[in-house]
Amino acid sequence: MSDYLKEEIAAEGLVRNLPGFSGFLNLAALSDTELVNYSTIALDCGVSSQTIKEYFTILTDTLLGKWLPAYRRRPKRRVISSPNR
Repeated sequence: MSDYLKEEIAAEGLVRNLPGFSGFLNLAALSDTELVNYSTIALDCGVSSQTIKEYFTILTDTLLGKWLPAYRRRPKRRVISSPNR
């Protein structure tokens, strides 16, 4: 993984702070399958939440990550009121 970071991410100039991005990758891996909270991850990494959003964008643009919709046991149902008889 470090070779990919050096060759692709750093060479493209996508990330200015490579050690910070590397720390983000560790935290992003730990938060796999959970709802993403940019503020919490930003506090743990020591960067702004806007930077975390950009880091997630880099992951999706480089095909290292993909957003998945939240899981629901059953689809939302619409409440329909029936007329009184």
